[in-house]
Amino acid sequence: MNNKTDIFLAVALLLASILIFRASDEKAQAETQMAELQKQIVQLANEKAEVETELAEAREENLTLREELDTTLEMMENPMSLFGGTLIELTPTDEKELMGIAMAEAKGQGLVGKMLVMNVVLNRVERDGKSIHDVIYAPNQFYVAGMSEPDEECEIALLMVAAGWDGSQGALYFCNSGYNGPTPLFKYRGHYFSS
Repeated sequence: MNNKTDIFLAVALLLASILIFRASDEKAQAETQMAELQKQIVQLANEKAEVETELAEAREENLTLREELDTTLEMMENPMSLFGGTLIELTPTDEKELMGIAMAEAKGQGLVGKMLVMNVVLNRVERDGKSIHDVIYAPNQFYVAGMSEPDEECEIALLMVAAGWDGSQGALYFCNSGYNGPTPLFKYRGHYFSS
């Protein structure tokens, strides 16, 4: 009987060892699956955050486009009201410098963007009683290093501004990163205008 008991115990021990081995193997597989699920959860959370960021950027861009459209529509609703009726006398040097600074500051901003830059320069001339040259070349005011040969749009902008077009609402400052004057006025394309 002792021999049968020993065999029974050996078989039972062998079965218990197999069950323990299987259980530990299943536990390891479950832990691997759990780690993989956690990685997928983290990946999904990251993807969700990216989608939320893209959505926020798209909403902001949509808002910016609406603001630009509203500003353009306001300016174009009654275009003749934007002309002061007084011709601005400019020297050939004034013309060259106004077109050059418009190219430097408003390249890619369209015709209205270039006219607005010229308006800001002229608003400062009027406020400070200085020449166009002195306003443009005042230290740290404009990107004079970027001045280049004007394109056709600059020439048209100059003609319109010289004819009295002024959509600047009295702006004295513009910046591409936000309002930099004490009184925010409007945003047009990539520039924020303030006085």
